[in-house]
Amino acid sequence: MTGAESVSYEDPILKRPSVITQLKDNWLPLEAMIERNLKGRYRNSFVGAIWNILTPALLTLAVWLVFSEIKVYSKMDNYWFYLAIGMFTMTAMSNSIKGRTFYNNMNYIKKTSVPRWIVVLADAFTQIVILLISYILLLVTALIAGVPLGIWAVVFMIVELVLIFAMCLGCSFLFSTLNVVYNDIGHVMGIISRIAVWLTPVFFSLGDAGPLLRTVAVHNPFTYFVEVVHQALYYSIVPDPNVLWAAGLLAAAFLILG
Repeated sequence: MTGAESVSYEDPILKRPSVITQLKDNWLPLEAMIERNLKGRYRNSFVGAIWNILTPALLTLAVWLVFSEIKVYSKMDNYWFYLAIGMFTMTAMSNSIKGRTFYNNMNYIKKTSVPRWIVVLADAFTQIVILLISYILLLVTALIAGVPLGIWAVVFMIVELVLIFAMCLGCSFLFSTLNVVYNDIGHVMGIISRIAVWLTPVFFSLGDAGPLLRTVAVHNPFTYFVEVVHQALYYSIVPDPNVLWAAGLLAAAFLILG
């Protein structure tokens, strides 16, 4: 209309900052949350954040003492190394499927304007930092113990960390969001995370598994992530491309679902 003021419409979606911008704006809070996740839980403990690594390490030792006496596994060379690889890897992933990220950080979310996805990102980064330190300590221990390691151990350890980070991020997004809507999800996923450890090639190898256990393990998404690192670190071979592709597709799928 003549003489009328033009009305401009701004789509709120277009005004929303990009992911990169939000990440830059919240980089310091992200660092603070990662540090808090690593140290805060055990801040009153003498050992402190070392418990993040010590807990799965002690469990690995206990399981090794039992399973190394069983006929099948007593024949595996450096069974402790095979076991520790799987245990550390599964600990990182199982922590992310419990869906407790938002509940564990509820006070922080209420008191700050930090986007929720930054909180989830901090949780995933925390798991990867712990896993990286665990892998490094494990490789050093293996070298001291005379375990043969190939160059693929280092190359695919990095690839594995990227895949697990994507998997942890997607799982944490998905199950933490579902847990806000359905409170029972956290309890259900807590149980599933415990069961999954026994149905993933952590204590056993796929070659030694019976038909039923092997079938279940092959259909277990965590199996492919554990097998990538087993093949690279324990067997010192280039991981099977099919296993790598499966792990990559699963990580991408959970990221999309999350």
